[in-house]
Amino acid sequence: MRFPVTIRTTITPSNIHLASYKEWLGKQAITANTQRVYHSRVKQFLLFIEYANLDDQPLNNLDCMNEAMSMYLIFLKEAKGGIKSINANVNALNSFSHFLGLKETQLKREHCYNKSTKILTAEEQRKFLCSAQEQDWVRDKALALVLFYTGLRIGDCARLDVADVLINAASDTSAPSFFAVDDFGANDTFAHIKLSNGAKVPLNKVTVLALQQWLIERAKLAGAQTNSALWLTKDSDRLSISGMACVIRRIGWQAQLVVSAELLRRCWLTRSTNHFNKKELAARCGNYISASTINRYGISLPALDLNMSA
Repeated sequence: MRFPVTIRTTITPSNIHLASYKEWLGKQAITANTQRVYHSRVKQFLLFIEYANLDDQPLNNLDCMNEAMSMYLIFLKEAKGGIKSINANVNALNSFSHFLGLKETQLKREHCYNKSTKILTAEEQRKFLCSAQEQDWVRDKALALVLFYTGLRIGDCARLDVADVLINAASDTSAPSFFAVDDFGANDTFAHIKLSNGAKVPLNKVTVLALQQWLIERAKLAGAQTNSALWLTKDSDRLSISGMACVIRRIGWQAQLVVSAELLRRCWLTRSTNHFNKKELAARCGNYISASTINRYGISLPALDLNMSA
């Protein structure tokens, strides 16, 4: 079987489907680039069906569509298509299935996690924390500690408002202590970040203290009272994701490290296996970290004493 390169000029059911699909894509809440990519990959899928003599089967039939997509993915794997490429085709085929009204055909993406994915060593993590503590602006210090100690995605962190941070009870000396050596607070009832889905992300003592310092400094910014965002620029605008990424890169650079928010998240997940098994971690963090993500991380580092003075 040869892979098709050009489309036939005759009008076929596949061509009609492709034209209708392109029109449908234009009405979806996706970027123009995603529309082009999906259209191109579905075009190749329809050409595959045609050359594989499967075009006599109705695509709006669930069984026929499942068979065609399965054969196409097998073909891509045999053609040595990389996992990323296969997953990109899975996304496009899921979109095409939705267009056809076949939501039951949702394909599963290929597992592409590599156990050798880079994480910082214990010493590198310590260097990053020292660099974070030495920041001139307490906002950058607080941001680095939140990402380091919570495992939050940078997008979730960027969307936080001041009202999402509940730390007042943690300042009560009668409340249970929060151990900086641990990535978790002793009890997330006291100090935590509340996400939009209702999940509570516990905060330890060192992160609480940094956030308290930032909130004091934040209140001094002109115009801060009119912006609900937790992380602000010096002009009192919400700090963007790219701005956050720049802060984390700079802190890492000052420690002579290449660091990203995603790398900090991987480190947090790996460190967390020192305190909880995967089942316990999923039960504790399931509202903001999926079980499948947690199951990817089984690498253990030596237990770290990351007790840094605030």
